[in-house]
Amino acid sequence: MNSTQMALRVVLLVAQRGSVRLTEVAKELPVAPSTAHRILANCVSAGYVRQDEAGGPYLAGPHLYEIALRMASGVDMNRVIAPVLDEVHEKLGFTTSYAALEGRRIRFLLSLVGRGAHPLGSQMGQVHPAHWFAAGKAMLAFCSPGELASRISGRHLSRATERTVVDWDELVRQLDLVRARGWAASVGEGVAGVSEVSAPVLTLGGDPMGAISVAAFTPRLTAKAEILEVAGVLLDAASTIQWTLRNGTVGQPVQPDRLAQPDRLDEPDRLDEPDRPDHPDRPDQAAYGG
Repeated sequence: MNSTQMALRVVLLVAQRGSVRLTEVAKELPVAPSTAHRILANCVSAGYVRQDEAGGPYLAGPHLYEIALRMASGVDMNRVIAPVLDEVHEKLGFTTSYAALEGRRIRFLLSLVGRGAHPLGSQMGQVHPAHWFAAGKAMLAFCSPGELASRISGRHLSRATERTVVDWDELVRQLDLVRARGWAASVGEGVAGVSEVSAPVLTLGGDPMGAISVAAFTPRLTAKAEILEVAGVLLDAASTIQWTLRNGTVGQPVQPDRLAQPDRLDEPDRLDEPDRPDHPDRPDQAAYGG
């Protein structure tokens, strides 16, 4: 078997057994333990397998759960997500996007341009470090400590702006808060002068499948009242996506349970960025297709 075939065999083993250990993989392939470890590390990096603690068993990762959801529901994810994204965009008017994790990065899979005189552009297809954006934090918060450390190897956090979190302990503290309240917010961390709010879409097992987010130029999405209102809309949207994927029905009226209550914001009443732009024509707005 070549390396691709061995990786697929590992994913199948995890799907069949629920968990596997390094020695099992080495015996099944069969290969040396060092080779098995390398293949497992690649599967973890790709999101198909996870390891919650060093030396522990390897379990199904978020991408494997996503495949299981698609097969079980018989529903195409784009058919589920696109109308919900349209509804949020129509209700709020901000640039509205759906993203998924890819290792230590996020990829924006769908994105609708905001309305207004100076709207943010689309992020569709763009890939960025996950910790730069609220959508990334919304998903990272629901990764296990082991998976988080595996995704961001060496705990090195790159910087996009002066407000980007680059301290590992601070990132973990923020992710704990995000997990407790069920949504994430950021101001100028990925792009200077841009604020975001995001809610995760989770698998039945609680792993992050994606995140729905909105973004706008500051001072929008910096006041506590506005953030809480928007968070509530996003939590409902994420719950609708989850309900539909789990039940395999598109377009049926639902009353989804929220992931968490939005009325928790352990921050000042306003999260202003002092160095906000006076107009949108700045070079660092390229992340939004501008």
